[in-house]
Amino acid sequence: MMTNSYTSFVNHSCVPNACWMKIGEDALFVRAARHLRKGEEVTTSYLLRLPTAPLPMRAAGLRTLGFKCSCPRCLFEESIERFTEMSTLPEWLYIIAHQISSYEVAAESFMECEMLQGICGKGIKKLEWGLKNLISLSDNEGKQQWMRCSFWAFYILDMLDCAFQRRSTLMRDMETLVRAVHHTMGASEDLLLLVRKLVRRGVIQSPPVEAILAPMSVCLYGKLPSSSLKKLNDLRISMEE
Repeated sequence: MMTNSYTSFVNHSCVPNACWMKIGEDALFVRAARHLRKGEEVTTSYLLRLPTAPLPMRAAGLRTLGFKCSCPRCLFEESIERFTEMSTLPEWLYIIAHQISSYEVAAESFMECEMLQGICGKGIKKLEWGLKNLISLSDNEGKQQWMRCSFWAFYILDMLDCAFQRRSTLMRDMETLVRAVHHTMGASEDLLLLVRKLVRRGVIQSPPVEAILAPMSVCLYGKLPSSSLKKLNDLRISMEE
């Protein structure tokens, strides 16, 4: 997503109900990410790669734009700051996750680092434990999805670790992350393209993936036929490589 004069026509939220879709250099569309009620304000995320980061990183990104977000997700994460501190990994992990998902760097180069081995799996276990045992989270599926989305670096890097080691938990992590991102922000093209790339490499099979990613694909591209969607994704991936 771009942060410029065009996007500022729509207000920001860390739980946006719409997302931007850019086609070529001249066409920019805003698409609803979920059903909009009559009179509901349309919001998007002003954050380029941080909408899937914990509150402190999101807040720092928005400070550079001159404001503080008071959306329900940010207010909730402020109220459980202690849990956020317990679960947070170093900032460099989020930078790595976003670099990998946008193909700025090769995923394999980070999977070879010993410091990453196992750390994300442990992070997921700690996070899921908190979601089940903290009273403020255990009975609220929506807030659980917000928290999973905020710590997507756990799931992105563990997905890649699973992929390279052929571990069976890959599809579970992918489905968990896709559902969390779809619930929280509608769609993430970074995530969609990363999964497509894993399909092209034969790491995961396409049919079950199509069903998982369908709602996110609709947010980004509309109701395209599967053949057209495949061509569009293949084109975008080839341009990135």
